[in-house]
Amino acid sequence: MPLETQECMSRRDEWLSRTLWLLGLVGALRVLYLVVVPVDLVHDEAYYWDWSRHPAWGYYSKPPMVAWLIGLSTWLGGPEAVFVRLPAAVLSTSGSLFVALLARRMYGSWAGFWAAALAIFTPGNTVLSLVMTIDAPLLFAWSATLYFFWVALEKPRSAITYVGCAGALGMGCLSKQTMLGFLPLACLFLLVSRSDRHRLRDWRLWLATAVGLLCLTPVIVWNSHHDWVTLVHTSEHFSTESVSMGRRVVRSFEFLAAQSAVISPVTCWAFVGVSASLIGQWSRADRKQLFLLCFSAIPLLAVCVLSLRQRVEANWPAPFYLAGFVMLAGAFGGTIDSRWLRWRGHALRCGILFSVGTMLLPFLIEGLGGKGTRMDVAVRMWGWRDLSGAISSRLQELPQGNDTLVVVDRRRGVASELAFYLPHQPRVYVYNDSATVSSQYDVWGGPTVDVQGRDALILSEFSELPSNLGEAFSQVTPLPDVTVPVGNGRMHHYYVWLGKSLAAWPTAQLSRHETTLR
Repeated sequence: MPLETQECMSRRDEWLSRTLWLLGLVGALRVLYLVVVPVDLVHDEAYYWDWSRHPAWGYYSKPPMVAWLIGLSTWLGGPEAVFVRLPAAVLSTSGSLFVALLARRMYGSWAGFWAAALAIFTPGNTVLSLVMTIDAPLLFAWSATLYFFWVALEKPRSAITYVGCAGALGMGCLSKQTMLGFLPLACLFLLVSRSDRHRLRDWRLWLATAVGLLCLTPVIVWNSHHDWVTLVHTSEHFSTESVSMGRRVVRSFEFLAAQSAVISPVTCWAFVGVSASLIGQWSRADRKQLFLLCFSAIPLLAVCVLSLRQRVEANWPAPFYLAGFVMLAGAFGGTIDSRWLRWRGHALRCGILFSVGTMLLPFLIEGLGGKGTRMDVAVRMWGWRDLSGAISSRLQELPQGNDTLVVVDRRRGVASELAFYLPHQPRVYVYNDSATVSSQYDVWGGPTVDVQGRDALILSEFSELPSNLGEAFSQVTPLPDVTVPVGNGRMHHYYVWLGKSLAAWPTAQLSRHETTLR
């Protein structure tokens, strides 16, 4: 082998080794962080953990993957917060590996390292790697599908790539409905890339797609037996709001500002600049650039337009940045556009600064006495352990003790926090006095075992109980309110009642709370 070729391979191996070391160190740091982080589970984490205790093929708002992963992790490690969040750290780090592999295949090992670094060192990725929500498995599945799809285009005779593509697509479909957006973007690329257009007739791609979509079959069957609640919930995200055009424009700018914070300012504006440059040269773009644009800038433009129509959450376009990081790695290496070479150091330093700051923020907030202030971004993650301790003390004082049912009036977030942090992690019930199903607790309904004669400790944010709930007991006695301070005047405050001798779990009816809570 010529000496020049050996040196080239040695450098490629060196950058690959650096990439693996980076991912390994970051992954270990994330796991260590989960052990020491002081914040409680956010509502969604506790909510999905409660799902995991009731394995099913579907749930009210999302497919089942997040519950399955939390269930597996807590089954192996125990029902602790660190194991609820552990899949997020593992999946996020593994997803960055697929981003690196795609960049390496497109632009070389150096680009693979930079793509991984850009993906890791963003505030959004940092949060999603430490908080277990549906985005963790979605982003992993999206990055894997993106990689296997490109490899399938390069090596059409490699059967394993189609298997990987089908498996990753199926996992994504079982994680979040957003995964279905991968398919029109893939078709868009095949249409605009002349050298790949013939692959629209490739039966292997269609078979991989069909196998991936087949994973949705049990979810569809589950929904057919539950009044299509997931479909109804999803459709509500795209309902038009009656607000002025001025307010729509303001919200759109707020969304754009949030994106700058999500992936760090320098990386964000470098991405905007590279995307604009490539879109301006669309007719001269090569297939790699078209591929990356179709999975990043183009869908992001669509989301920006959507933000003028309705409120768009900051995490919705997260999958589109994965291809964007590969595009930026190519630009920072001079492969796409040498004008962006000087941006790479600034982007990496800014990304590291913002990511480290994001990880330190909970410790700084707690140490500097900032809990509960307007600047406290972790405000929803304080006090739930303390609230559960206060409720546990109340239960010990009651005649039936820990056998007393725990019921929350409407708030599924409070119910899931109590279910996780109360001793012995009991089943907590939610009473919804509206005729509309609004959470998984409504799908489950009330107690399914014989509860006649059981007492219940009832919590509510309102000073009066829904009449239907109160009438289900032989007697309802007000107890002292529970107040748990968070800090700086902010607190968790709930009215509490003791319901004596439950006759039967009440059926929901429309009440005075309907307008307030909707």
